[in-house]
Amino acid sequence: MKIRQATREDLPEIVSLLKRSLGESRIPKSEEAWNWKHVQNPFGESLVYLAFEGETLVGVRAFMQWRWHLADKEYRVLRAVDTATHPEFWGRGIFRKLTEGLIEKATDEGFDFIFNTPNEKSMPGYLKMGWKKLYKVPVRVRFFPLFCRRLSLPEQAYELRGLLKTHFENLKRRFFSETRQQKRSHAGRDEYFANEVLGKKIASKLKQGFLEVPLNDLPYDFAEKEAYFKWRYVDNPLVKYHGFSFGAKNLCIFRVKKGNWFNELRICDLELTGSSAERKEFNNRLREAASVFKCRLVTVGRYGDRRVAKLLNRSFFGPPLPLGLQLTARTLNSDPQVVFARKAANLPLGTFELF
Repeated sequence: MKIRQATREDLPEIVSLLKRSLGESRIPKSEEAWNWKHVQNPFGESLVYLAFEGETLVGVRAFMQWRWHLADKEYRVLRAVDTATHPEFWGRGIFRKLTEGLIEKATDEGFDFIFNTPNEKSMPGYLKMGWKKLYKVPVRVRFFPLFCRRLSLPEQAYELRGLLKTHFENLKRRFFSETRQQKRSHAGRDEYFANEVLGKKIASKLKQGFLEVPLNDLPYDFAEKEAYFKWRYVDNPLVKYHGFSFGAKNLCIFRVKKGNWFNELRICDLELTGSSAERKEFNNRLREAASVFKCRLVTVGRYGDRRVAKLLNRSFFGPPLPLGLQLTARTLNSDPQVVFARKAANLPLGTFELF
């Protein structure tokens, strides 16, 4: 059996094996979906290993690149995602060989850790290879009344592509305006960063209090953050996402999960770069969205950011409960507990969705 790294020329065979091994489920197997997930990812292309028996592709294993930002540190991590074995070769340890090969490669390349949310069937295999169970992803819940006023707003009012572009344009425009004001107020200072300088240098100065701009501690620059949101939620060929803005700088991204009895409005990401005092507008927009999409249940992840937590506390969300998927992780060059065990960590549901 030969194991090697995948190339883009292998894509048709990979998709064919995924279909043959896993079948067509609610998540489509296509070249478009694979390229979106594993090639177009702004964090970098996935690590993918293939197993061949002769000229036949019999196994595939993919780790998707991800990033965690916490306490001024960026963690380069991986999500263990797609895997498939040819049905005629089940039980030969191909999954384990591919996974252990990728673990060695990822460790050598300096990745910090791997995380994923495996199902009960695959859980024992991961635990044997060094994965550790952490906890079930915490979820906060809010219910809306069974009978409430229906709104006639079209679903297109929550179209995300234009909203995302406008949000970041406004954010950058306001940031530049505020830094110009700070420049005038710090005219006697010898050191000042120009308006066009973004990213980690500015984030560092913000944290030190040098620039008194009311923004979140920006873990990466506007361009990278906008690229992530666009890739993850706008260009996603698998799931339709929606969103609304509230206040001048805040953004809520959600999806609607249809149920037999009622729909769930799942908040996947909350971008709070303004003030948590805008609770009233957030509640109004959330109630409108729940009415338009006929949702009686709203869910959101746990946020360590105190302002986001304060917003959710005052918006009638219950406390974080272990209602989500089982989170597991494997150490490479850093202990994943430094991220997942800290209350300061933001755990948006969009990070743990299966796609």
